[in-house]
Amino acid sequence: MAEQKSVLLIVEDNGIGIKTSKKLKNDKNKSHTSLATVIANERIDIFNKGRKKKQFIMEIDDIKDIDRKVKGTKVKFIIPYREL
Repeated sequence: MAEQKSVLLIVEDNGIGIKTSKKLKNDKNKSHTSLATVIANERIDIFNKGRKKKQFIMEIDDIKDIDRKVKGTKVKFIIPYREL
């Protein structure tokens, strides 16, 4: 069986966390709509179209300390490696 190779890209910040951010956005009537996640998901869908294996993946999670208190957000991209 061939070995699956991929590139792992992790981006972390020390903000309020993704769940709190979404809650605040829902509680406010903001005129600005962030499209970053929507656009990233659309691009991943395009990359994955027609692929059976080696899927592009994006995961978004809160970063928590040992007391389970949110201390930021982590976005993880798993990108299949392909030789040119």
